[in-house]
Amino acid sequence: MTVNDSKFSCVVCGKMLHETAGETLQCTYCGQREKSDFTCENNHYVCEPCRICTPTEIIHKTCLACPLDDPLSLANLLMHHPAFPMFGPEHHLLVPAILLTVAHNAGHEVALDSLLRRSMKRAARFGLGSCASMGVCGAAVGVAIAVSLLIGADYTKPKERKTVLQASASALTAMTSLPAPRCCKASVYSSLSVGTAYLRREMGLSIPSFSCPTCQFQEHNAECMRNECPFFEPSSCGSSEGSRQ
Repeated sequence: MTVNDSKFSCVVCGKMLHETAGETLQCTYCGQREKSDFTCENNHYVCEPCRICTPTEIIHKTCLACPLDDPLSLANLLMHHPAFPMFGPEHHLLVPAILLTVAHNAGHEVALDSLLRRSMKRAARFGLGSCASMGVCGAAVGVAIAVSLLIGADYTKPKERKTVLQASASALTAMTSLPAPRCCKASVYSSLSVGTAYLRREMGLSIPSFSCPTCQFQEHNAECMRNECPFFEPSSCGSSEGSRQ
């Protein structure tokens, strides 16, 4: 069961849907414009092809079409899609795709379509529960995957190899401060905060700093640590660049 099970509520924001007069609306995910019979009070619309996408498909379609350079907004949009469960390795694909997209939208010239496909193929190597069984969270490694693709790293380049290892170490270290036993949403938020800091600091990209988010999914997680989680209450978040930029 996903977080958006009501067939009468908006996929994007959860508001109730209402009928339109057949007006032309733009799909919030892929950007396609077409006549729609339903929308919500926030004017969100999701086309039928996007509504039934798999996680991999909706990440790819949305990132290619999305003009956003704000990683938090893009992450929340994708995690609200019906294909995304509360927990699962789908979240591992999310982090590198978002970081590549915001870097591209901030002016860093990359072949986005190709890099998105490569990033998700790499991230898919980390399966369910890899955080405990291997000591490697796929969401955290997603930061290193994005950095690797952005700087063209491989194992024959000492400087680039070191940079990618440092990115992975930073993301994993930040994750060890999270109290949740297996909260994929918190893992995504934590990893994106580290990745965003890298893009701003090391690559000089003018993307929005990663403000400390209030989790939009806490009511759907029976194991939520609530006040112990830094994303449960905005006032509890730190301000150091390594973890919240």
